[in-house]
Amino acid sequence: MELKEIFTTYWSQVTLLIVGIGFFIQRIFNLKSKKIEIRYSLFQESRLSAVQRFFLSYAKVTTMWHQLPIYQIFNREIKATEIDKIIWPPLNELQSSILELKIYFGSNDHEAFSQIYNNFLKINRIIGINYSDYDRNRHEVHKVNDYEDARVKIFKENAFVIDKISDFVRMTFN
Repeated sequence: MELKEIFTTYWSQVTLLIVGIGFFIQRIFNLKSKKIEIRYSLFQESRLSAVQRFFLSYAKVTTMWHQLPIYQIFNREIKATEIDKIIWPPLNELQSSILELKIYFGSNDHEAFSQIYNNFLKINRIIGINYSDYDRNRHEVHKVNDYEDARVKIFKENAFVIDKISDFVRMTFN
């Protein structure tokens, strides 16, 4: 039996067989594309959640710096260990959210997140330097002014970086 004879004699069965094979091929492609789509949407959802955690941690650290009893610190009414208990938990939370963002963003994009953390560490360094400064000629008011000047400067810089991050995130998710 020739191929021409098979197609002419059994044309309906051959058509059904071709349609069946086509249906299964289409089904396989649809399943693969749906799997890719689900994986992508889960990745985007996780990425957005990580960004939200970063902004929440950022807000906690910012609030912590605003509410820090700086006069009591520089008057040595609060011990260094107590200061660490106030400062480091929010900073550690921010750092862990930034590390999580490393999964979802490239190194160039991730730099902005790290810059914010490094700026907050500068504020902490200023507190440490002024706290351990035993110079009698340097009054607490000068130390507080140093802290406030640095905090305001760093908060302005961080606000600029946050705007840059917000624009980038908006562009990424739109």
